[in-house]
Amino acid sequence: MRKRRKLVAKNKGYTAKRLLLLLLALALVAAAAVGVFLMVGPKSRSAALCTFLLVLLLALAKLRTRRGLHPGSRPLAALCAATVPVLAAVSYILPLFVVKIGPWANDIGPGWLKKLDDLLTCRISLAWAAYRVFDIKIAGQMLPDWPALDNIFVYLLYLTGPVMVVLVCALMMTALYGYARRGQWQAVACLLVMLAYGYMESQVTHLTSDPALLLLCGAVFALPRERWLDE
Repeated sequence: MRKRRKLVAKNKGYTAKRLLLLLLALALVAAAAVGVFLMVGPKSRSAALCTFLLVLLLALAKLRTRRGLHPGSRPLAALCAATVPVLAAVSYILPLFVVKIGPWANDIGPGWLKKLDDLLTCRISLAWAAYRVFDIKIAGQMLPDWPALDNIFVYLLYLTGPVMVVLVCALMMTALYGYARRGQWQAVACLLVMLAYGYMESQVTHLTSDPALLLLCGAVFALPRERWLDE
């Protein structure tokens, strides 16, 4: 009888592993299909990219919270918060590698940067153009229609000035760290997607386009962390 139970348990474990491998394979195929669509699909693909990222991160958050809140360690929370300065650095540094090779705004090199710029619908080449058109002013300035600055980091740098950029980044880092420490991974997922969307669209600051901005209220108003998001 004991041998039979062990055999049944072993078969169940084997079936579960096969099912997990099958789900993983399906997820990889789906990710590859989405990647191909994003590369050959319509030019306005920022929403599609971020929707795919949101689904992926929410699935991971669901796995982590399936048995209730699972607070993150300090290093993990710090890693979540570090995505803000890393993405800001990428936003400001990548345009420095642009080599202009043609008359159009997106006629740039080297080749790898051109492909990345096309994927991000010219966000890098437009930031490069802004570097040559605008001066950075401590209190910001009114911006003309061209070049259109859709990267939120570059946009805020010229519109509001470097001091405001530092404050906004600090608030975003505080929010990510706080939610991760509390184990509210769905909120972390939404903020990370908001950050990614902000790399490609400056309307991430509009509440009607991005209701996830409400997740920053706790950090903005310096509320106790336990009041940031009621479960």
